[in-house]
Amino acid sequence: MHLPLKEVPRPGPLGRVKLPEEVRMPQALAPAPGVSAMATRMMKKQLAALDVPEVPEFLDQIVAAGGHLWACRLSADMYDLDESDFRDDIEGIISAADFIDMTAGAQLLFI
Repeated sequence: MHLPLKEVPRPGPLGRVKLPEEVRMPQALAPAPGVSAMATRMMKKQLAALDVPEVPEFLDQIVAAGGHLWACRLSADMYDLDESDFRDDIEGIISAADFIDMTAGAQLLFI
């Protein structure tokens, strides 16, 4: 992840060093019980404040507007998934090369 950095004066032999502008929750806390659920709640709250729909609703909107949904072949293979594991409106499982061929010249929204 890229963090915007600013120079902060620091006494001692290190002089000026780059530090993150804001401090985030350390990744070491991620495995602690409840941290994942808390982070999910925080993210959903932030998205709701921005009036961004949750993923299932967003996908429904894409399909309703005439969009097409495909699943990623590599991800499906890695997790041993087949078409029955996905939403009913997924049109198939395709590779990146298939996607590029199928969408040549198309107007795309890649999610």
